[in-house]
Amino acid sequence: MPPAMHERIAARLTEAGASFTLHEHPPVRTVEEARAALPFPYDSFLKTVALRIKDGPLVLAALRGGDRLDYRALAAALGVRRADLRPLSPQEVRQAFGVEPGGVGPLLPGTNARVVIDQAGAALPAVYCGAGHPERTLEIAPHELVRVTAAGVAPLAAVPQEGEREG
Repeated sequence: MPPAMHERIAARLTEAGASFTLHEHPPVRTVEEARAALPFPYDSFLKTVALRIKDGPLVLAALRGGDRLDYRALAAALGVRRADLRPLSPQEVRQAFGVEPGGVGPLLPGTNARVVIDQAGAALPAVYCGAGHPERTLEIAPHELVRVTAAGVAPLAAVPQEGEREG
């Protein structure tokens, strides 16, 4: 039996000499579930949206849990048209990455996905993100995540409109 995704993530980080902690906890599948059930600071949650560029590679866009993805900003960071970006369905996430939607994170070994991390998330001292399984959370410094994934860093969060509530 091949190693579980969280074990592959831990091995990749260890091989890269990265400092990290892998936390085990009851399963959580959404940022709101994590906010309610996990002891990590909510402002440090890093959710990951899985997408595909039309006729191109997969993309993992990571931003703070309370933020909404600005698809135009992501398209600009990737150098593609907004119309060429499409979020993956849960079934496509399973097929493309071998993980359940609650386990998606910016570091998924065995994929050639492009990774982009929101600049606000990248500025945090530590982030908590998916680790390949809904019962695991990766704690890592964003600079380590950027280094190991060769991620781009760009403004990805939508600016709240007047009257909208952030996070």
